Amino acid sequence: TQDMLNRAAGDGNNFLHTNGNYEQTRYYPARQINASNVGNLRPAWIFQTEVVESMETSPIIVDGVMYVTTSFNHVYALNAETGEQIWHYKHKMGPITTYCCGPNNRGVAVYGDMVYMGTLDARLLALDAKTGKRHWSYDMFAASWGSPLIVDGKVLAPSVPTFSGENNGSSLSILRKKRLAASRSRFAVSKKSTGFPCLSMARYRYRHLPRILT
Repeated sequence: TQDMLNRAAGDGNNFLHTNGNYEQTRYYPARQINASNVGNLRPAWIFQTEVVESMETSPIIVDGVMYVTTSFNHVYALNAETGEQIWHYKHKMGPITTYCCGPNNRGVAVYGDMVYMGTLDARLLALDAKTGKRHWSYDMFAASWGSPLIVDGKVLAPSVPTFSGENNGSSLSILRKKRLAASRSRFAVSKKSTGFPCLSMARYRYRHLPRILT
């Protein structure tokens, strides 16, 4: 729920945002693991994905279920306590798939009974959180490997160009829940930025978008 997302910074039972909370601090508030016992940590379970490639995902944990993505837009739902697989979604890529920095994916967003993921072939997907079944797919401006963000029932999904020299900018797709409305915005990359559109978009997205939508 939106209330859970708002209170994520103090929620020690879940991990609801890619970087922990809307402030993107990556701070986890639980106190069971601390400086005095962290050295005693041992692996509780290991899960092997089907995709043998780079992994840049941030697991999202909601009520004991861990949602993990891999390269090439696979999504796994796992029992966070045991590592047992609940479901596995394999995205079927479109005929044209271009990306700049490897076939990576940074993770999903979870809201209500849906799991949202952007794809390398420029789609925004809504999956059933319990079964992994795809409910709908939305065409975006360009490839998306960043994690979506949920704000007040809207899905904010970043996408980046392919660095062909024809399109030096980033885009953002904003969808209301159940696709009631959709709009697109383009943001140019500042000359003072890194020159890497996806990084510039990430700064803009996390620092300013909640304010834009109010």
